[in-house]
Amino acid sequence: MDTALEIIKWALLILLAGFIGQFGKSFSLRVIHYFQDKTKKKISPSAEAAQRADLTGKGVAIDPDHKTEKKMLKAQIKLDKKKEKTTK
Repeated sequence: MDTALEIIKWALLILLAGFIGQFGKSFSLRVIHYFQDKTKKKISPSAEAAQRADLTGKGVAIDPDHKTEKKMLKAQIKLDKKKEKTTK
């Protein structure tokens, strides 16, 4: 009878640890995304203007009020960075 209680106790402890671990992971991901979003909003106006000027020189039309155009801008910047890495 004593071994059955030990088995139940350890099984409950393992389940509890998994439960805490899963919610800890979810919480940490939320915190990370919160700070990432916060830093994305802190892009300086001069840096944003420089990005716009760089892309308009490449023939990309930019209207900062539309989300799809912002996404296209980000995608273009990522592609440019990848090209720079592969050429090095």
